[in-house]
Amino acid sequence: MPDKRFLSLLSQKLKTGNLRSIHLNALTGRYATRLDLFSLKQVRDDALSDFITLLTHESKFKYNINYDGINLSNLEGKKLESLNLIAKRLNAIYNQNTDDYLEHGVKTFAFGYPLLIKRDKKDPSKIIKAPLLIWYLDIERSLRKESSWTITKDEELPVTINEILIHHLESTDKITLNRLSEDFLSDGIIDQSEIKSICKDVLSQFNINIENDLTLKVSRAPDREKVENLTGSQPRICWAGIFGLFRTQKESIISDIDELIDNYDTYEFDSFKFKPFQKSHISSVETDPSQQQIIESLDASKIKIIQGPPGTGKTVIAFLR
Repeated sequence: MPDKRFLSLLSQKLKTGNLRSIHLNALTGRYATRLDLFSLKQVRDDALSDFITLLTHESKFKYNINYDGINLSNLEGKKLESLNLIAKRLNAIYNQNTDDYLEHGVKTFAFGYPLLIKRDKKDPSKIIKAPLLIWYLDIERSLRKESSWTITKDEELPVTINEILIHHLESTDKITLNRLSEDFLSDGIIDQSEIKSICKDVLSQFNINIENDLTLKVSRAPDREKVENLTGSQPRICWAGIFGLFRTQKESIISDIDELIDNYDTYEFDSFKFKPFQKSHISSVETDPSQQQIIESLDASKIKIIQGPPGTGKTVIAFLR
């Protein structure tokens, strides 16, 4: 029988989050799969305003990034380095996003904006640089043109507040941030006034009251040294936006553990008996539903490709064939 105190400690640990993950540390640094929105100013001057306008006004859009009209052969120095870095990171984001979908059936590409920057309550030497809001998107790379990508958003892709940040602050600061209300999400858009309202609400939880209206903008993401120098004891909003891969594998685990804790007294752990899923009599090991499906289809074709991470039974199934 699992100990309730152990479950509570495990839940607290999972909710605290990893301070190196993109949910709590979104600075681009040397991460190949992160891109500062501000860097797109190198591509064209109105790139930043165009993207923010689409993001805050449209529930469905396409945003094109390409080097049309830029003669790379005539460029040199920092300008060329910047464009090469943007291309390298967009390609890395596209490739990894596609790989995640093929491997796990989910795409994790998203845009985080703005950032909440604050010193960690438990360890003030560490600084949280966490996106408040996350817009889930998709990205495609052109097969016909070099240096051409399209970022898309449709009604099915959600906009969420950073759940990992919420759990972390609940655990370390004993602060509860409000989830996004149905009023905000009714049209599938978080507009600029709503972003400002969310930022004010978050800062108010730290007893920081903003009397004047916040000015929504796009700033360059600070580097690690600048964050260290500028971050005092008070949290602040940084108007940087980050493209990246926002994996949230632990959310389902957290939900299941919390359900166990909430309903702990109703479960009959002592009388619980595990019945393994096993229908095939030709397998030397117990099979789960996904493995069973493959076994049952072995005679359907002469050639079958089995893809999966290590330890999922690919080798055993191959021998059965």
